[in-house]
Amino acid sequence: MRGALGFETMNPQREQFLNLKAIPARLTAEEAAWYLGFGPHEIPILVANGLLRPLGHPPANGVKYFSTATLTELHQDVKWLTRASDVIVEHWRDKNARKTNANAAFPVMTSAATESVDTCGHRQRLSTRRDSLATHINSTTDGRNSPTAR
Repeated sequence: MRGALGFETMNPQREQFLNLKAIPARLTAEEAAWYLGFGPHEIPILVANGLLRPLGHPPANGVKYFSTATLTELHQDVKWLTRASDVIVEHWRDKNARKTNANAAFPVMTSAATESVDTCGHRQRLSTRRDSLATHINSTTDGRNSPTAR
């Protein structure tokens, strides 16, 4: 969020949480992210890579809580923060590489009618390609299955 002068401002809920005098004993993933200085979307990456462990045995799609005592130790551990930052960078590097490799493996074919690469144009090209395939299949069967050939 940007303030009136164009400076980055903090989320009011985050600011209120970080200014608490006594932090609760267990924190949600979002609160843990605020406390550690990460984004809420980065906590699942840290959990998946074994750098953070939720309390108890939460279901896969359930709310996960984290111990404030453990987070305080991690908050002060420079080596852990370095590893966590590197894991997040590596995660996004791999994810972006898969995206560019997938695009390279399946290049977008443009039609003569349009050179646009937007979503609507892409769907149109796919349906055109599908239609041309259906036309090709129908032409190779020589109308044997068509009602007019009987």
